[in-house]
Amino acid sequence: MYKIKTFNWIYSSNNYEKTYTVRTPFGSYSVLKIVDNKSRIPKWRWEYCFDEYYDEGSSEHIYSLKEAKEMCWKHWIEKLSNCLVETANSKK
Repeated sequence: MYKIKTFNWIYSSNNYEKTYTVRTPFGSYSVLKIVDNKSRIPKWRWEYCFDEYYDEGSSEHIYSLKEAKEMCWKHWIEKLSNCLVETANSKK
């Protein structure tokens, strides 16, 4: 029986962007903070990058960092579940 490692998010920031990133064996996830210039309400967006030609993620803005990270985790579990098969021993 195996357990999937939880994400170890790494925080980075510059004058314009706050980002949380986690690397996996198959790509990386990023959660980016976006501030709407009109409302000044911070929002978040997540991305999954497989390589320089392949990206997935949210086009809508998410209002909580926690929710954006949870969406990344859900996406990761869905990707991994496509690689797993149930065996006779796993039913015990």
